[in-house]
Amino acid sequence: MRGIAAIVIHHAAAVATLEEIDGWHLARGWRGVGYHYVVEADGRLRLGRREDEVGAHARGRNADTIGVCVAVDARDGIPSEAWDQLVTLTRDLLRRHRLTVDNVIPHSAVSATVCPGFPISRLHSALREGDA
Repeated sequence: MRGIAAIVIHHAAAVATLEEIDGWHLARGWRGVGYHYVVEADGRLRLGRREDEVGAHARGRNADTIGVCVAVDARDGIPSEAWDQLVTLTRDLLRRHRLTVDNVIPHSAVSATVCPGFPISRLHSALREGDA
């Protein structure tokens, strides 16, 4: 297993399915969806690349990160089902990879982008609510 130093949070900037995102990434010449996980608008968790595979989601940080994409335009809000799944998934990834909330970073921390379209502090707060 490769060493994971961070979880990079993305949004699709549109309501999309895993299959649609896969098509977008294939059109860019990639070998398919670059994220490890995609949370669809209805909260369904979809698997992209395996965690032991290097992603294609954060240039310069793909080798040591896991990419998670919420498949909505988060600037318009995130449906509660998708938000709940994002929090649950991220908590699980933090636990399994022995990371802290500070290791959850927005795509904008590694690229000039507005992605993930919402303040990462909102996710950090939700993740910390589970700490006791």
